[in-house]
Amino acid sequence: MPKTLEEALEHLTDDGALPLAGGQTLSPTMKARLAMPSKLAGLARIPDMAGLRVEDGAVCSAGAMTKRR
Repeated sequence: MPKTLEEALEHLTDDGALPLAGGQTLSPTMKARLAMPSKLAGLARIPDMAGLRVEDGAVCSAGAMTKRR
């Protein structure tokens, strides 16, 4: 499992590779054999993929691994 954004991007250069963030859509799609990725790049252990970015007092982006509280 990649631990940096650079490692994840390296994994995703393979044809058919897909990122796995939460799996809410990808897991059932794979079970139904509608998606058959050659490789999965898990994003859960990448610190740069979590958190909010705020500019001028407003949230402008949320990382894919940001959890609701």
